[in-house]
Amino acid sequence: MNETKHNSASVELLLDEICKLQNQIAAINTELEVSTLSAVSTRDTTFAGITTSILSQGEKYNLWGSGSTTSGGSLANGQTYYIMTGSDFAPLSYYQGSSSITTMWLHSGSNDYSFPLRFDTTGIYFTCPTGGVSFTAGATLGFTQTLILAPTT
Repeated sequence: MNETKHNSASVELLLDEICKLQNQIAAINTELEVSTLSAVSTRDTTFAGITTSILSQGEKYNLWGSGSTTSGGSLANGQTYYIMTGSDFAPLSYYQGSSSITTMWLHSGSNDYSFPLRFDTTGIYFTCPTGGVSFTAGATLGFTQTLILAPTT
């Protein structure tokens, strides 16, 4: 009799865990269904091959830049470069407040560079630091950022 109660309790615990997992899977599916994924390739020929991917759910936007440059190039001292402009991605026009900053990494051969990457209504951009930077074809770029972009009421 005790063994039967023990087995029954184990089965109930197992069923409870299965129900919890099914609920978590359903929540993930719902989130994916109401999310959209888009990608915007940079128009700046300096960074041809670089894409900003955007996963949006409601007013929350997760952005990440990735890819490899199709050719080498140089970044001029003090020059501002746009990875994406506000006209490339309309929801950036909803950005409020001062610019948000994250780090963008550029890896070229044995050289790694980091730049403060800014996000605001004009786009996603950085200014090359003093001294300039050269990179080779196949240089990889990366960044991530989450923004809340909501129209003002």
